[in-house]
Amino acid sequence: MSPWPTIPPVGMAACRVCETGPPQPALTMGAQVLPRESALRAAFCHALPCPVDLLGLLKWRSNTNLLQQNLRQLMKVDGGEVVKFLQDTLDALFNIMMENSESETFDTLVFDALVFIIGLIADRKFQHFNPVLETYIKKHFSATLAYTKLTKVLRNYVDSAEKPGVGEQLYKAMKALEYVFKFIVRSRVLFNQLYENKGEADFRESLLQLFRSISTMMSSLSDQTVRVKGAALKYLPTIVNDVKLVFDPKELSTVFTEFILNVPAGSLTVQKLYCLIEIVHSDLFTQHDCREILLPMMTDQLKHHLERQEDLEACCQLLSNVLELLYRKDVGPTPRHVQVIMEKLLRTVNRTVISMGRDSELIVFTLFTF
Repeated sequence: MSPWPTIPPVGMAACRVCETGPPQPALTMGAQVLPRESALRAAFCHALPCPVDLLGLLKWRSNTNLLQQNLRQLMKVDGGEVVKFLQDTLDALFNIMMENSESETFDTLVFDALVFIIGLIADRKFQHFNPVLETYIKKHFSATLAYTKLTKVLRNYVDSAEKPGVGEQLYKAMKALEYVFKFIVRSRVLFNQLYENKGEADFRESLLQLFRSISTMMSSLSDQTVRVKGAALKYLPTIVNDVKLVFDPKELSTVFTEFILNVPAGSLTVQKLYCLIEIVHSDLFTQHDCREILLPMMTDQLKHHLERQEDLEACCQLLSNVLELLYRKDVGPTPRHVQVIMEKLLRTVNRTVISMGRDSELIVFTLFTF
């Protein structure tokens, strides 16, 4: 064994984040780290070299004057280095947010950094770190007030959708929506455990305002928002199963109805139909009361597009998925909903089939659907 100490590569420093002495006073509460786990993490952090730019963020308390610079530099660090120190990096981000709770100075930068990390893990190259992120949210995340700041920053971005220079970051935020909302929901759940649903009305209103802002954005006719709206249609359904834990499912069904109805006619039709397919696959559509709200909107959308023979494949898939669910035994009463579909769509479907060419593959698909 060499008598000389190992020297980190140029541009790297030994990462001793876990050895920085006693933790700072906690502003939040959450899962306790077991001593053995803490020791393992300390050994792991000691052994791995850490990029200087990342180390500056992880040891942010030692020089708060460089905090804004360090947050920006994080998004330039190689993704492979960030995911190595995923838990420490996320801890640092939420500590920055919570220990500056009276100020909004760092909120947008922390949000952007969080979106950057979520985007990294969504990359095929780092998808195997997805369970690590899930475990962090469930067992280690403890920022009980993060939901207020994350919701506010996201809404500010959505409200600024048509402003120059905002579109790219908002697009990234839409792609990260599932995990942004996992953090929002987990934060609110932890808060409720500590304070017994204190501030419930304010939380509900903040979510409603955010959803209204997204719906308003969907009605935009600006070319600048087309890409972002397409991303919203693709990724908003991914939040359903988490959000319904802290938000009334019937209200959420109304939110999605308004969201879809605000898409301008003739725009993003196929994306809209596949968004509806994902809503059918969500927990919302398995609940009778939610279907009461969602189904009339869905049948109206199907009727509109079938009559115009627009995106027939997506229409057929949506109709098929709805009927398959309605024939299940574990989704509450369904006869009236089947009747609604027959009354609204049977004639339209028949006319659509008649107008198709004999060689169309969709004829067989449509006939078997009914």
